[in-house]
Amino acid sequence: MAHTGSRRVGRGLLLVALAAGALWSCTSFLLAGPARQHVASGRLLTRLYAEPSGDEKRLILSEDLEIGKEYPAKVLKLGRYGADLDIGADKGAFLHVRNAANEKTADVSDIMKIGDTINVKILRVKDKEVEVAIRDLPEFTMRPLSDFKEGDELTGTVVSSTNRASFIDIGAMVQGYLSINNANSGESGWRDMFKPGNEVKVKIQRVTNSRITLTQL
Repeated sequence: MAHTGSRRVGRGLLLVALAAGALWSCTSFLLAGPARQHVASGRLLTRLYAEPSGDEKRLILSEDLEIGKEYPAKVLKLGRYGADLDIGADKGAFLHVRNAANEKTADVSDIMKIGDTINVKILRVKDKEVEVAIRDLPEFTMRPLSDFKEGDELTGTVVSSTNRASFIDIGAMVQGYLSINNANSGESGWRDMFKPGNEVKVKIQRVTNSRITLTQL
């Protein structure tokens, strides 16, 4: 009886070991190549992607999108105010009807349909979506963000201001962002110094593909 019990225990341990080995092999296979790991709130999250085949590509990170650059887009949905698009990025894209063509267009369905592939330019990268355009906007004739470097000193013109920030035209495809914390005026003189049309001397603090952050000189 003792030998029988030992054999049962041994057989049980063997089955557990085999199961653990199979689970490890399966996990190793899944995490090879197509898997991506992310740490969030102290937890390890694993996202699995199918290996690209043919013309398939990885998702473009929105932080890598370049203002003014042209990307192919697939039309997903048409609405009253524009079209929802897939540009292959980790955020959806939106094409407003006013930016859908150089000619005035009342309805985007007049110039495209669901499933069409169109070429669009990146206009703005927002928190939840990417704003794109087909229309030849004045912004696209301005200097690309790659022309600007951290530490550049410039004279800009105030376009608009809020209670906490000002948006400055420095000749780039996007307006420079100047926080009240990076201004010399302080809260008391903020409104007077940063009225639309005022010229201010600024220094570039940081440049990304879609944003320029400024400090006041």
